[in-house]
Amino acid sequence: MGGASKTAEETLAGKNCVITGGTRGLGETAAKYFAKLGANVIITGTDEKRGRAIEASTTGIRFQASNLEDRASTL
Repeated sequence: MGGASKTAEETLAGKNCVITGGTRGLGETAAKYFAKLGANVIITGTDEKRGRAIEASTTGIRFQASNLEDRASTL
């Protein structure tokens, strides 16, 4: 052990994150928090209208419509 611990901002800044279910609840909250800390975030979900609204209102978040129950929608 040793060395200084990194802050959340230092750990996430510039990192790429993918959050499934990012248009609601915990996924949305995590996506916004990660983006606030400087991460590049892609959220996925089935609610395209809500996903596009989050993307438009939050710097650092991009939305990709996807239904993980339908394999074809993820390819």
